[in-house]
Amino acid sequence: MSSQVRRSRAAGRGFTLTELLVVIAIIAILAALLFPVMAAVRKNAHKTSCMSNLHAILQGMEMYKDDWRVYPEELYGFGLAQSNNTCSAPAPDFTELRLYPNYVKDRKVFTCPDAPFKQNDTTVLTVINKMTGQAQAPVTPANSPPYCMWSWDSYDFQYLPFPNNLAANDTSKTESRYNRLWMPPNQQQPLPDSRQLAWREPPDNTVVTWCLYHGDLNPVTAVPPPTGGVALVAFRDGRVQYLSVRSMLNWTQNGSLPWQVAPKP
Repeated sequence: MSSQVRRSRAAGRGFTLTELLVVIAIIAILAALLFPVMAAVRKNAHKTSCMSNLHAILQGMEMYKDDWRVYPEELYGFGLAQSNNTCSAPAPDFTELRLYPNYVKDRKVFTCPDAPFKQNDTTVLTVINKMTGQAQAPVTPANSPPYCMWSWDSYDFQYLPFPNNLAANDTSKTESRYNRLWMPPNQQQPLPDSRQLAWREPPDNTVVTWCLYHGDLNPVTAVPPPTGGVALVAFRDGRVQYLSVRSMLNWTQNGSLPWQVAPKP
């Protein structure tokens, strides 16, 4: 048998089992190296998208103030709560009180990419009494008018982002993220803090809203990490900063409130 024929048969016999295992091992090693990198890239992309949302909201707020001489009552706006405990489209009589759709035209701007609820979710986050602005019981005929906040609205009013709370629909773990005039719980007088959007000329470092979905919070113990974990905070002068998530949460000993956090120098 000629050497040319032997080489032709050897070339056509394919890979050996050892060769295949080596290739699979190399692919597994490359995947193990690439997956964390891709996860980090995706995480950073979501932070950048959320920051872009906050910048768009801040720009819309300034345009709103130029027209109305005050800041809006809400960012996205209230909806109408239905008897099946879903939230409808924005209430038509609130167009002049919110940014959407006249000042921020894309409603996707109001959802953080890391939010557990997406915009096709109609779940009622909380029901609001229009006259008092306070949360009230689930929808019943006695709750009139039953205005509601959406679960996917990341910057007006939200659950603290712990999956256990979300699963339990625990409304005691909610917080308002945007408010023109902050008041202590169960009181009718605002806190003596000049950084309030209701004042005629609030200072530049007034907090507008924030997002905790990038905070790497422990979903079981509801405790922020000892290091790392950031909150995105939007300030009235147009800045959006990464701040420590611990500085935004009122579980700390100093009793601070999220809207009182100070920007970095």
